[in-house]
Amino acid sequence: MSTADCKQMLVEEFPATSIKEWKRTSKYLNGWKEEVRVFTHPTVGTVYVLEEEGHIITDPLHFEVRKASDLKPSDFFFFIDSSGDCGPYLQVYLVFRAYFEKHGHLESVHLQSAVERFFPEGLECEEEMEACFSVGSIDDPEALKRMFIDSGFQSSEALDRLMSGGEPVPDQAISSPATYLTGQPPSNSNPSLQSADATGVILDLAGIKPNTEYRFTKSGNLVKTVSPTDYGGAGHWQVVRVDTGKEMIVHGSALADPNDPQWSKG
Repeated sequence: MSTADCKQMLVEEFPATSIKEWKRTSKYLNGWKEEVRVFTHPTVGTVYVLEEEGHIITDPLHFEVRKASDLKPSDFFFFIDSSGDCGPYLQVYLVFRAYFEKHGHLESVHLQSAVERFFPEGLECEEEMEACFSVGSIDDPEALKRMFIDSGFQSSEALDRLMSGGEPVPDQAISSPATYLTGQPPSNSNPSLQSADATGVILDLAGIKPNTEYRFTKSGNLVKTVSPTDYGGAGHWQVVRVDTGKEMIVHGSALADPNDPQWSKG
C-alpha cells in the first residue's frame, strides 16, 4: 500500500478532510514486524495506518502501533490463572501495560510473535487465544510467577483483581446516589458514566464481546469488574448491585427501572 493509497483511505474514513491535508510523518515496524505509517491532520490529529491490514488506528496506546524496537518485558503486565478452568495447564494472561493503565481491561490482540523472545528461558508457552498462553512445562504457579518477574514482566494488583472477578468498593467510597454504568462499548473501550439512581449499577450487554473483562470506575475508585456472559445475545442486561456485590440478570431489552418486577435474580 502506497502513501497515496493510505491518504485515500484516510479521506474515506474522515470525509470532512482532503488528501492534501494529510501529512505522512514516519513509518516503522510494530511488534508483529508489520509496517505502520503515521499521518497527521490539523484537526483529526495523529492517525496510524497498518499497511498490511489496511487498518486505521487513532489510539496511540494500542499494541498494534507500538514500535518493535521499543518493546521490552516491563511493558507488559501478566496474570497467572491456576484455577484449572482452561484445562490441566497453567494459563498466563498478558496485557500491554500502557493500554491497560488507560482502559482497565485486556486488549484482544495476539502477542506471541511479539513477546516470545522475552519469555523465561526454556519455558514452553503457547498462545491459546488472544493474550492467553498455556504453559506446559511447569505446574507451580508461584515458581512461574517468579520466572516472569525475573524476566522483567510486571505484576499488577489491578490486573489481578480484574482477572479474579473484582470486588465492589465499600459503599462509602461511592457518592450517593449510586451510579448507573450503561451503554454498549466496543471491546476496546470502557463505558462512561451516563446517569444516576439510588439502587445499583447497570451494564447493557448488547454489543459487548462475551468473556471480555470491563472495569467500571467513579472518581478513580473501582466500582466493579464485570465479565459479561453471553445470555443469548443483544438485548440482555447484567446488573451489579453496588451495595451488596450481588449480580442480577435481566432478560429483556427495555428494563430501565431497576425496581421493575420483571427482573429475575441470578
